[in-house]
Amino acid sequence: MTHHAIRRLILRVGFFVFMFSFAAILKPAMAQCDKPDDVRIVTNIAAKLAADRILGPQKGHINVISVNGAVKLQGWTETRTDYERLYDIPFKEPCVTMVNVNGFSQTPPAADSPMRAGSGCGTGLKACGDVCIPSGDACSITANKAGE
Repeated sequence: MTHHAIRRLILRVGFFVFMFSFAAILKPAMAQCDKPDDVRIVTNIAAKLAADRILGPQKGHINVISVNGAVKLQGWTETRTDYERLYDIPFKEPCVTMVNVNGFSQTPPAADSPMRAGSGCGTGLKACGDVCIPSGDACSITANKAGE
């Protein structure tokens, strides 16, 4: 074998050893998410919201749903800054694969908005805290009013 061939062989072996070691390190973290526990995800996110000094008082109009690790937020926050604070929370939760904010408002909707449960929810919707959500969606809001 030439000097060049030996060096190439050592580099290839080194590369495979590196990749094997890297995969071994990642495997335990990835194994935890083989099957996301949606109840745990929602419970953990709701607990973090309730404990947050800014988002805690708003928990009555922030609903969290998780299906196979995909989190859906429903409702609104008081300000855009609060929204950005909220948006970061699900991404820090293990096993969350995506966050859907379709139908989530960065600021409070108008008082007569169909998004608000106070004036009654329309057809196909149900009250969930201060928010109207689709009838088929789960409600994670345990307090009836924001701040309770």
